[in-house]
Amino acid sequence: MIKKTFGLVMFLFILSMPLSQGLIGYITNHTPECGETDVEITAKGVQTCVDIWIPSGCYANITFYYINWTTGWESYAYWEMATTTTTYCAWNDNVTCYIDGDIRTLFLWRVVAEYVCPQQNYSWTSYSLCNFRADPCPLFYIHPDHNSTTVCPCCDSMCIGIENENGNPMNITFYRNDTMNESFYIVNRYNNVDDGTYCFCIDGHIDDIYYPMKYNETYNWYVNVTDTITGSYKVSNIFNFTTAQQLSECPCGEEEIGSQVVLVKRDIFLFFLIFVVIILVLLAYKKEKNLK
Repeated sequence: MIKKTFGLVMFLFILSMPLSQGLIGYITNHTPECGETDVEITAKGVQTCVDIWIPSGCYANITFYYINWTTGWESYAYWEMATTTTTYCAWNDNVTCYIDGDIRTLFLWRVVAEYVCPQQNYSWTSYSLCNFRADPCPLFYIHPDHNSTTVCPCCDSMCIGIENENGNPMNITFYRNDTMNESFYIVNRYNNVDDGTYCFCIDGHIDDIYYPMKYNETYNWYVNVTDTITGSYKVSNIFNFTTAQQLSECPCGEEEIGSQVVLVKRDIFLFFLIFVVIILVLLAYKKEKNLK
C-alpha cells in the first residue's frame, strides 16, 4: 500500500511540473575546468566560458560573477534575453597568481541564467559555481606585510622578492591606490631584471612623478610581472598597509621634525633679511633724492 501511494504521489508530482523535460536549462562545460590549477594569466586576464542550453521559445538573462574577497560577488559580464544555445565567454582581469594557503588567490566564479518561457508562462533560474587556481606567484617576499599598520611614509620601503621559474628576465610594475584615488596608479617599475629582491622608498617614484604619502591612510598595492621571453603575465594579489597616525610615531619622525624646524627658522631669517635690505634701499634712495 505504501509503495502504491508513493508511486502515485511521484506520478502526480511529475505531472505537476509543466513541460519540465523541455524547460530545464543547463550550464555545462566550464573553461577553465572546475578545480583546474596552473591556469595562465594573459595580458587580458583569464577567459571564462560555459555552454548554456536555452529551450526553443525561451530566453535567458545570463550574468557572470566572481568573488571579490573584500566586497563580495561582483558581476563582469551580462547577456540580456539570450536565445541561442551556445558557448558564452567573458574575460576577467581580476585573476591573481596563486599563493598556497591564501584563499584570496583562489578564483571563485559563478554563472546565473534566469530563464523565461513566455508561451508557457514559466520561468526558473539555473546556477553554476566553479573555482580554479592560476599559476603560482613568483613572489617569495613582500614588505610591508599584508595588513601592516604604523607604516612610516618618511622612511619605510616597499619590497618584493621575486623568482621566475623559467629563469628568464622580467618586467615588474608596482601599482597603488588610496582613499582619494580608487583607480590604481603606477608607483614604480623595473624592466628586464633577474631573480632577486627589489626595494624602493615607499612614497613611490617613477620617472619624474612623485607620489607623496599621507599619515593615517590605508593603501592597497599589487605587482604585475611579465616574462620578457615568453610574454607570460602574472598579477599578484592585492595587499594593503596603513600608515602611522602622525609623524612622531615613526623612527624617522624626530629627525624629520627637527629638520622641518630648522627649515622654518631659516625661512624666517631669510624673510627678515630681505625686508631689512628693502628698507635700507628705500632709505638710501630717499636720502639721495633729498640731497638733490
